[in-house]
Amino acid sequence: MSCFIAENQARSQTGRSQLSGIALTFPESEITSEFANMTMIPVIKRYVVADEKRRLKLTGHYRDFWVVDEGTLQKVVDAIS
Repeated sequence: MSCFIAENQARSQTGRSQLSGIALTFPESEITSEFANMTMIPVIKRYVVADEKRRLKLTGHYRDFWVVDEGTLQKVVDAIS
């Protein structure tokens, strides 16, 4: 996110158009003005391994995943198009 913000700041200083982004957000996400050029798409985080002690020993790829429904996926596709 910091790279996206920095790039848009640099673009605004040189007269180039700003980038648009897509952000998948969790219910606990704090949305600030930094997200102004982003399409916000809510998702739910689910844990693959329910036991927290075991889960924290795993690499990030196995800890959790995002759950999106068909409508949410369509929002992602529309935002990219």
